[in-house]
Amino acid sequence: MSQSKDDVDRIASGIDGLDDLIKGGFPRGSFISVWGFDGYAELIFSKQFSFKGLERNEKVLYVATTETEFVFRKSVSEFWDFKKTLPNFKFLEIPETVLTDLNAASRLIYDEFEHLKAPDRCCIVMTPLVHLSPPAHTLGATKIWRDRFWRSNSVGIAVYTRGGIPTPLEVSIRASFDGVIDFLPSEKEEHDGYLRISKLHRTKTPPEYIPFNLEPKIGIVLKKND
Repeated sequence: MSQSKDDVDRIASGIDGLDDLIKGGFPRGSFISVWGFDGYAELIFSKQFSFKGLERNEKVLYVATTETEFVFRKSVSEFWDFKKTLPNFKFLEIPETVLTDLNAASRLIYDEFEHLKAPDRCCIVMTPLVHLSPPAHTLGATKIWRDRFWRSNSVGIAVYTRGGIPTPLEVSIRASFDGVIDFLPSEKEEHDGYLRISKLHRTKTPPEYIPFNLEPKIGIVLKKND
C-alpha cells in the first residue's frame, strides 16, 4: 500500500514524477497544504492523490466545499473514473449553512473520519472555509487536524487557491503544515504550470520549480526541468 525508499513509512502521491523527488511519497502522519493559482491545478492534484489511493485499495475521504458530488465526478472524467460505488471512498460535501462555521465543519469531517476508521488519505478543499472563518478558528482547526493525522498515521491534503487570504494569515497557515506544495502558472506554451515542494518534513526536497502538464487519462505529470 505504501511505497518507501528510506526508513520512513510513506504513502505514494500518485503524481507522475513527484514520488521520485520525495523518496517514494508523503510520510505517514503528515498534513500537507497545496496552494494553487487558478482553482484547477491544485484540485486536480487532490483528486489524483485520492484516485491513486483507491487504486491501492486505501481508504479515502474527500471533503468538498466548492462542488457537488456530481460535478466532482464529471470534472475528473477525462482523467479517471470515480465509479458511483467505491467501498473505500467517501465524498463529504460541506453544506453551505456550515461553511461559515469552521467548528461545525470540523465536527462533520471528524465524524466521517471516525466512521471510516481513519482513512489512509484525506483531502479537504479549504479556501471557502478560510475566507468565511475567523483567522484564529482556521489556525486552531489546522492544529487539531494535524494532530489527528499524526495519531492515525494518515496523510491529509488541504487545498487552497491563493488570493483573498490576508498575507499574515497565509504565512501562519503555511507554517502550520508538515509540507507545503505550490503551483504557479507557466509563461511557456509547452507547460501547463510549475510545481514547487516548498517543504516536507522528514524529507529533503529540491528547491526549484518543476514544470508539469495535465494529460488525459493520467492527470498531472511532472517534466524534466528546463
